[in-house]
Amino acid sequence: MLGEAFELVSFSLCVALAAVIVGVAARRGLRWISPAGGPIDPVVVERMKASEMGVAALVGFVLALSLNSARELYGQANDVAVNESLEALRLGRILRAIDEVTTRPQREQLRAYTQSVVDQEWETLSRQPAVLSDATDARLDALRDGVETMSRGMDVRVRERLNESLVQLEHLRFRRLEIARRDRAHTFWLDMALVLALGAIASGHFEWTVARAVAYAIYWLAIGLVIWLLLEFQQPYSGWLRIDPAILLNAVQ
Repeated sequence: MLGEAFELVSFSLCVALAAVIVGVAARRGLRWISPAGGPIDPVVVERMKASEMGVAALVGFVLALSLNSARELYGQANDVAVNESLEALRLGRILRAIDEVTTRPQREQLRAYTQSVVDQEWETLSRQPAVLSDATDARLDALRDGVETMSRGMDVRVRERLNESLVQLEHLRFRRLEIARRDRAHTFWLDMALVLALGAIASGHFEWTVARAVAYAIYWLAIGLVIWLLLEFQQPYSGWLRIDPAILLNAVQ
């Protein structure tokens, strides 16, 4: 936890530091283009003020939309995890209702499958590109074969319920993969970096006072925090805010 908190703070500080460097460089540049190193042309100052306000509004609007979109993606991943745990719980109850003793091997296979999801598949989903775990594939196949063997000769309706639950588990598994592979829109980050650089440049015309420096630091630290949240929400299976897969294990205890 301390390491992840340090990562958040350091990321925000790096964004703020980069902004300060760009802003100072911009101010130096404006000084260099002013006549004889004198005051900056008031017309230029007014234009830079208007540019800064426009860029700040654009940054706020784009980051708000992006954060909402990333939060929606994270919410979808969380819903899939909840539905998957409920489906595992449902399958376990169906098996237990058939016979507590006869279906014990199949319930153990269900536990082994969910354990594999927690131990291995969450990690493979966090890779780039995301993939499903071969070991978890094998666990699911074993569960499917075990249920099919056990249910031979049973009532058709019971077999249909078992098959429906297994199909739903597999569907939710591939839904996890689809979410993990969602395009991260890397071009967006390039565009965002250019817009933020323009904002920092537009801030270069201000005189450096204590109040201005504090406001400037808070502004860019806030932007760093929002960007960090964007990155975290876009990776629901890894990172500090990752979805806890233990909910699957709790469903089959």
